[in-house]
Amino acid sequence: MFKLCKSIVKASSLLLVITIAVSLIALLAFNIVSATINVSSSGVKIIKGPSPILDAEATSVEDVTLMNEYLAVSFGIGTPPPWGVPTGNIIDAAVVVNGKPDVDVLAQFSFLVNGWGRWAKIVSFEIVENTTERGVIRVTGYWGNVRMETIYILEAGKNYLYVKTKLTNEGDKPVKLVSGYAISFERGWTFTPGFGTGRQYKPKPLEEAGVIDDWVSGYHEDFVIGFWAPYFTHLSTSISWVDPLTIHVLEPGETEVFEGYMIFVPIGSTGKVLETIIELKGLSYGVISGTVKTVNGEIVEKPIVIVEKDGKPYCWVVGSNGVYEVKLPPGTYTLYAIAKGYGPSSKTTVNVKADTRVSVDFKDVTPPGKVVVKVVKSGGKPVDAKILIRGGPEIIVYYLRVPTVYTDFENIGVAEFTLAPGTYTLIVSHGGGFISKPVVLKDVTIKPNSIVRFNVTIDILIEPRKLGWYCADLHHHSDILDGRTPPKYLVLAQSAAALDFVFVSDHDSVARHYEIAKWAKLRNMPFIPSVEVSPPWGHFNPYPIPLGKDILYRGTAREIFKAAREAGAIVIRVNHPYTTSGYFRSQERNEIPGGYCEDWDVAEINGKWDRTDNKTLTKMWELWNLGLKYYLSAGSDVHDVWATPYTGSPRVYAYIPGEPTPEAFAYAEKNGHSFITYGPLIFTNPIPGTTIATNGKGNITINIRVFAVDGVQRMIIVSRGVRLVDLRFPDKPMEITYTLNIPARKLLGGNTFSWISVMVWDSDNDLAITNPIWVSMNIVKPVVTVTKTETITKTRTVRTVETVTQLRTVTTTKTETTTETITKTETVTTKLTETTTKTITTTVQVEVEKVRWDIVAALAIVALVVGAALAYTVLTRKRIS
Repeated sequence: MFKLCKSIVKASSLLLVITIAVSLIALLAFNIVSATINVSSSGVKIIKGPSPILDAEATSVEDVTLMNEYLAVSFGIGTPPPWGVPTGNIIDAAVVVNGKPDVDVLAQFSFLVNGWGRWAKIVSFEIVENTTERGVIRVTGYWGNVRMETIYILEAGKNYLYVKTKLTNEGDKPVKLVSGYAISFERGWTFTPGFGTGRQYKPKPLEEAGVIDDWVSGYHEDFVIGFWAPYFTHLSTSISWVDPLTIHVLEPGETEVFEGYMIFVPIGSTGKVLETIIELKGLSYGVISGTVKTVNGEIVEKPIVIVEKDGKPYCWVVGSNGVYEVKLPPGTYTLYAIAKGYGPSSKTTVNVKADTRVSVDFKDVTPPGKVVVKVVKSGGKPVDAKILIRGGPEIIVYYLRVPTVYTDFENIGVAEFTLAPGTYTLIVSHGGGFISKPVVLKDVTIKPNSIVRFNVTIDILIEPRKLGWYCADLHHHSDILDGRTPPKYLVLAQSAAALDFVFVSDHDSVARHYEIAKWAKLRNMPFIPSVEVSPPWGHFNPYPIPLGKDILYRGTAREIFKAAREAGAIVIRVNHPYTTSGYFRSQERNEIPGGYCEDWDVAEINGKWDRTDNKTLTKMWELWNLGLKYYLSAGSDVHDVWATPYTGSPRVYAYIPGEPTPEAFAYAEKNGHSFITYGPLIFTNPIPGTTIATNGKGNITINIRVFAVDGVQRMIIVSRGVRLVDLRFPDKPMEITYTLNIPARKLLGGNTFSWISVMVWDSDNDLAITNPIWVSMNIVKPVVTVTKTETITKTRTVRTVETVTQLRTVTTTKTETTTETITKTETVTTKLTETTTKTITTTVQVEVEKVRWDIVAALAIVALVVGAALAYTVLTRKRIS
């Protein structure tokens, strides 16, 4: 027994020594390998797997990243690109700083065969060359009979990615195409020389658009991605995306080539893009340099010098410590200096000659002044507010602009900001145009190094929630993909718009749900979580869905709708139905995979009213004429609350008789108990979505109350697309009441059912539209409209309010029989207890060191031998002793 125990002890000692040795050497190997991986090396790399770019979307093991010392781009192979862009395209891009990729700034980079949404379907993705000197990737695909082949080439020591696309018509008919590269940015703004920054959706010839060079760019303070496009003949652009295009005809058998250079700069200086293009073109150039100071002789630490050509913005450079330098092709230019918060200097015209240097100093830049605004509502309570800033000097570099300011989130109702010297108009609002009038501060003069203060009181003129009406902006983005609004400011902007609910719908992402919920809770605002499912043939907002729950983003319409319902969505909303990515448009063109599916609930009036919204309204009237109970919804589709400060316009008001929960709002909208508005408020009795039962005799009576802070200008009451009433109000009163009393037989017009909708315009031509009030002879029993309010925890409490509209026969003293319509409201509260089990699976991204286990294993074997030898020596010495 003693010998057995002694043997066990020896074996245990040996095992312990081996284990320690292996662990120590494995740890050493881990550190050596990790250190080797993390040490930056020069040259080109092709990395398979999750992107090393910070905040990248490319997180799949199948994704591919191409990078060198200056730039990194990631291709979505396993990660689907946004907006229906096919896999195999670039979905992340960043400058590389000190050997490491910085934050992702790109949403997508792809080639449009024939305009947006018409990409080639990728059939192959090949890594052709992979050395430290050069990386080459080839992508091949087809759009109909047009074959596309794109080559990406990245070389060591270059700050640009070369891209070359060949289009070949393999069919037997000519094809007219609108082709070119499409670039969408997640951060910053676009800039095109001569055009500047703005919107031009329809491709426009360069001369007509004012474009004066063949490159475009996207930028912010910390980067510029420029794109030199020699083929560029037409411009299509917005603030966050730019498509340099050309319109051409591709004959059968013909091949056309498109070349471009994607240029990366780690500072917000478009002049550095121009500098690279000068080098690529082999152009001669001259240099302008100098200093920038204020009128007081103080050095401007980070000056920006703007260059104009032919009276149009051409580029700018960012200086340091009051010094700048810019390289320009020979020609005549006008320059002036500016800085963040500073007023511009005077302008100087310079004639640049090849291989010469000119010195131009600026000595009259004016330092900023400070503005402090405190905002309260009637009664003195501080409120969140939006401040629109108009006037002041014109600034083409958008990160220097201050177009919109919001009061502070923590210090409620207080805004402090700096402005360049000048004269401004400040428009302060909390729910302006809906429940209050904005306060306009005119002729605000800002002087250098001075402070101006304002105390503003917002008069709340109506409180719809006291009438049971609650509002939300049901299409809003945070800072995912092309969104530019961090969660905190999304909540702040929606509170400043006097919305009752917080709502978000980012493209194919629920990544911001938890953070938005946190900020919404701090404002005591219920949060409706959603997501904008964004296949190329239709965009949809299902809501509410569980916090942070990804749902199916690609598939047939039926598959997507089914997945949304299974996720808990009460409402499925069709967004911008007649735009390029609109469901109704795709239905009419037979472009929906698997065909049209009817399981949606509401259709959106999107952002500023345009012709597509006219088509949506007409479509809804057609559906209502068929008795189909789909309803109107609305949302601003705001991506950037500073550049496009229209949060809450338009919005949806829904009638909720009980607690205003997200579920209650969704059920109200699903049942049509709502109206959409850009300003005016419409309250009807009975409410929209209600059905009035009739036998075709007597009158139908609807009571209407309209309120508009800007004054009521016009009201139309429509039925089956025909105007019943058209009233104009020359005095533009703030409030009107009206009773519609119309014979049922006239309203029905020989049909068994009809509907009534009210449309109102205010003096600013802002519009409101109610969903239909139904009138029907098809009801045997009194119709019951159920609005459900649900609060789901471990149990579910359902409060049901039933509105019953019915006919009653009344006998008068003259024994004459008449028929009148009465409304009876019954409230029934029931409690249903259900056992609800929720399993929440969260995915947490962590940084993982990559370990070469082949090396570790080899070292472990060596450790095993060494450890065994050590153990043997120790035990032998013990035996001898």
